[in-house]
Amino acid sequence: MATLTLDLYFKAPKPGQSMPPHPVAHIYVKSCSGQEYPKAKGFLFLGAQCIKFSEIDHEIKLLERELKELRARAKRKFAAAEAK
Repeated sequence: MATLTLDLYFKAPKPGQSMPPHPVAHIYVKSCSGQEYPKAKGFLFLGAQCIKFSEIDHEIKLLERELKELRARAKRKFAAAEAK
């Protein structure tokens, strides 16, 4: 079973600094654990192994929820950085 955690990296410009001149955000893989298959070396699986459509559908919903949360965090951070 593979598990993946995504997170938001956000860097806002600090007063008096010129770099970066604007906020910068990235979504990144915070942690990952799982299994490798011989013909899939280097693949980063985004969820658990699924053998039924209902399972892959569930994994996709989890990713969508996680991305939605990251979107909300990014929106708040950009708003705060732009308000300065």
